[in-house]
Amino acid sequence: MKKTEIYSMAESGAWNSAYMSHHQNAWHYYSDYATLTKRLTKSEKRHQKKGHTCESLVFHLTSDLHQASYRAATSTHLYACLAMEGFLNFYGVRRLGEPYYKAEIERLPISKKLEKIFLTVFGEHPSDLLAKGVLETFQLRNNLVHPKTQEITSSNIETFIDPHPRDHYVKKSMKTLKDFALEVCANDPDLSLNFYFPRQN
Repeated sequence: MKKTEIYSMAESGAWNSAYMSHHQNAWHYYSDYATLTKRLTKSEKRHQKKGHTCESLVFHLTSDLHQASYRAATSTHLYACLAMEGFLNFYGVRRLGEPYYKAEIERLPISKKLEKIFLTVFGEHPSDLLAKGVLETFQLRNNLVHPKTQEITSSNIETFIDPHPRDHYVKKSMKTLKDFALEVCANDPDLSLNFYFPRQN
C-alpha cells in the first residue's frame, strides 16, 4: 500500500480558508456574551433590591438582556464549530495535499475527521478529553442547525426549560475550542498558537 505523503507547514504556496476569521468571531461573540451576562446579573439584582422578588417578574423586566445573551452564546458556539472544522480542513489540505484530503477525509464526520488527521499526520489519537469535547460541541451544534419539534408533556417539560444565560454550555464550548488549538499546536512545532489561532482582528 502506498504511503501517504505528508507535507510540512513550511511548504511555500497560498491557500484560502476562512477558519481564522471564524476563530476570531467566536472569541468576539464570547466577549459580548460575558459582557451581557454581567449586565443581566446586575439588572436582576437591581430589580430585586427594589422589592421585585417574583422570579417571573424579574425575568420579564430583564428579558431583553436574556435574549441578547442567548444570541451571543449561540453565535459564539456556531463560530467555534466553524473554526474547528475549518482549521481541520485547512490543516488537512496543507499537510496531506488537496487531492488526498478531498478524496479520503473531507466528507468524514467531525470526530472521524479529527481522528484521521491526528493518526495520519501525528501518528497518534487525539486525547480523550479533546475527542469527547469536540463530539459534544458538534452534537449541540447539530441540535441548533437542525431544530426539531417535540410534544411537551408533564414528564419531559423540564428538558425544555433553558438555563440562565450565565450557565449556558457555551463556556464548555469555548474551553473545547481552546483545548483544540493548544493540542494541535503542541503536536506540530511549525504551528504558532498566536499566529494560527488569533483572538483579535
